[in-house]
Amino acid sequence: MDVLVANKFHYLRGGAEKNVFDEKKILAGLGHDILDFSMSHEENRPSEYSRYFAQNMDFTTVSSSIKGFPKGMNPAYNLDARSRIEGLLTDHHVDAAHLHNIYHQLTPSIIAPLKKRDINVVMTLHDYKLVCPNYLLYTGGRTCDRCGGKRYYNCLAHKCIKRSHLMSLYGCLQSYLTGLLGLYRKVDVFTSPSRFLIQKFRELGFRRPITHLPLPILANEYRPDYGPGEYILYAGRVSAEKGLKTLITACESAKMPLRIAGDGPQMTGLKEIVASKSIDVEFLGHLDEPGLHDAVRGSMFTVVPSHWYENQPYAILESFALGKPVIGSDLGGIRELIMAGETGMLFEPGDPVDLADKIRALIRLDLDGMGRTCRDWVIQNHSPDKYGESLSLLLERRWIQKR
Repeated sequence: MDVLVANKFHYLRGGAEKNVFDEKKILAGLGHDILDFSMSHEENRPSEYSRYFAQNMDFTTVSSSIKGFPKGMNPAYNLDARSRIEGLLTDHHVDAAHLHNIYHQLTPSIIAPLKKRDINVVMTLHDYKLVCPNYLLYTGGRTCDRCGGKRYYNCLAHKCIKRSHLMSLYGCLQSYLTGLLGLYRKVDVFTSPSRFLIQKFRELGFRRPITHLPLPILANEYRPDYGPGEYILYAGRVSAEKGLKTLITACESAKMPLRIAGDGPQMTGLKEIVASKSIDVEFLGHLDEPGLHDAVRGSMFTVVPSHWYENQPYAILESFALGKPVIGSDLGGIRELIMAGETGMLFEPGDPVDLADKIRALIRLDLDGMGRTCRDWVIQNHSPDKYGESLSLLLERRWIQKR
């Protein structure tokens, strides 16, 4: 099949992009021809389809005032993206499309041109955007379901986006407009890496079909290290919902060295906290993939202390693939991955005392044996073969019917 894979970023930026690039390897290995659609960016990986990519739209610098909105910004319906994908579809044959993160930059404007050509469309839900204007189901320091049942006005009432009335109003109106126009109704089937996200979407009133499709791990690209390690590692975005204050407090109590790999808006504040204490915490900053793997291999185990409903964190899957157990919050999709005493431990979200207790308990266990169990488990449950077979069936459904 000729499969179009669309994602707003075409460079390794986060978990969605990791999924995209691994998926393309898997599908190509099964004999599918892959076409890319994304947004132009100087860091993009090479693509023979880059001339069709939509114009770059950068929202990271948007402020909370009306002057902060860049000229021509339309994060609800991008006419340029629609025009560009029309050009690609005119010049190239496509049997099926797999959409990943398209919000704000590519937008659902690209779905109609696909359906006009009767192309089967599958879309992966990497977050909660279709039921929550701020993506996270988290605001004001706690999880939040208030926008369930399309009550998006709560986003404005609680200033859920950047603590700004203006940005929250924009997100609220965008969600209502998207629903009113039915922009995602033409997606044939959605997929979710975790069962938790499917359950949560159902609770909040989402009625489109969703299939469980766990993320793949290409285990042969991970060299495990079952050694004792020298520190505890956190790897990921440095932001409030990730629970790093809880982790720092717990490591201080347990008197354990902590290394933090990543960057984000909470970095300055966390460095100030660490500077005011006599604790062994080192900020490694953003690491490339080889550097991150080295950091994980050098750890005793990793911690995912999130306060929000994680979907299926690559931080856990990659830690397992590298032979390291994980302590994670007993929340969201995390609890689907960690088997207490076998692949790690779960702790009460936001509770540094419980986390410190779990840290002390884990270091007394057989970390070598647990690390081997972790790798065996992720190979069995997140194999690229299973992923490729399942995704191919979803992509082929309409295509086979048309033949």
